Amino acid sequence: MEIRVHDTIAKVNAENLENFRDILYSKGIYEFAESEKTEKVAPKYFLGYEKGKAIAFAPAYIQEGPYLFDPFAYLKGRLRDSLGKLGLKIKRIMCVNTPLRPRSDIKILNPFMKARLMPIMLNAMHEEAKKMNCNAVIFPSMLESNEELQKLLVKNGYIRAFHDVYFYMETGFSTYDNFLKSLKKIRRDNLKYDATVIAKYGIKIDEITDINQFAAEYAALHKAVMKKYGHDESELDEKSFRSIYEHIGNTSSLVARKDGETLGFTLNIYDKECCHALRCGQFHEKAEHMGVYFNLVYNETIKKAISLGCMKVDYGQAMHRAKIMRGCKYEKMYLYAKFFNPLTHNLMKIKIKRLGKGYYDSFQKEIKSKPGDNAAISAKEAK
Repeated sequence: MEIRVHDTIAKVNAENLENFRDILYSKGIYEFAESEKTEKVAPKYFLGYEKGKAIAFAPAYIQEGPYLFDPFAYLKGRLRDSLGKLGLKIKRIMCVNTPLRPRSDIKILNPFMKARLMPIMLNAMHEEAKKMNCNAVIFPSMLESNEELQKLLVKNGYIRAFHDVYFYMETGFSTYDNFLKSLKKIRRDNLKYDATVIAKYGIKIDEITDINQFAAEYAALHKAVMKKYGHDESELDEKSFRSIYEHIGNTSSLVARKDGETLGFTLNIYDKECCHALRCGQFHEKAEHMGVYFNLVYNETIKKAISLGCMKVDYGQAMHRAKIMRGCKYEKMYLYAKFFNPLTHNLMKIKIKRLGKGYYDSFQKEIKSKPGDNAAISAKEAK
């Protein structure tokens, strides 16, 4: 296998990536990411070729601090200061991840060739990281089900720690009614209640076809959500929403409107296997009591996914309780990290594992039952 490392997705044939049949590994995703022109982030696309055809692929981004990727605060505070005093500063990392919806993987076209090809790809990534003066290689968003790659990383001395969970809803049903019947009664009742609330206020849900008409509104709605959750900077602006539609073919978004005013939106990308509920926004002071968020993100997105023939909706991370209360299942995600300096690696091993345990304990605490909550999750069901 010949391995090539590309510093722009423009050098990669779109058809080669389409063969992996995953929207998160399609060329448009990376075109969008590069169009954002984020400072101090340099893409590195690792492709393995045989007879001119890509049979292996792993996207990575070299980042310089301050880090955009920081799932743990493991480079902050006393530990960072201590490392600096010891001459063990961590200035550059290679982060193996997809943009927009974080996933860490080495994609192999033929699953029977994973055992042979993944070590070759990983070795190429280590060599490139060292050549680029990186202090570490990080796989921040590894699904628990990705067992073969996890074993390979452990074999190569990576630190492992719990990161978060990702939520999903199974949607492989012929109709929305059949989907509802598949849920436990309390989950089904929550979704039905959401629908009655939005209907009470006469809010209309539409799928948009012209992003130019709504891009400015999307940016304002998204900014409102970011601000509510303590982020001073918006992740996506008006240009970003136009760029998503320009580069990613399988894009769909829904808007909630009342009396000509847009109150909220949800934006999704999809392939046949999965619909990814990527971003949403609403004016909370106007729309929160009207059930706009819950209907856009759950009821209406699920209906759309079923109509597209998607087998599931990927809801990403965060908002744990709200998702489980509406029928979502989840899978654990892990962080894997390898620091090239042995002393740094051993120091970080202690910190990262401690923080990982703290994240897991917090997650368990959030999803367990609360007394008097008629839509609570039992401790048994949450496991």
